[in-house]
Amino acid sequence: PVHESLSGQAIREGRPIVETEIRSNQRHRAAALEAFEARTWLAFPIVSGGRSAGTLTLAHREATTPEPRL
Repeated sequence: PVHESLSGQAIREGRPIVETEIRSNQRHRAAALEAFEARTWLAFPIVSGGRSAGTLTLAHREATTPEPRL
């Protein structure tokens, strides 16, 4: 479920979440991520009217550190 994911955390906290090695963090492991083999996860909250309405979520199969401008 989204509320248990890093995307849910970005919605709750209203801030971007970046995890560069998701597989090493047992707290964030989920069957959907295992099937996708994601290692890097970025979740950016979409805010409207002062409330988080969802996220723009990006995932990558390689462990990578995104450039700061992202």
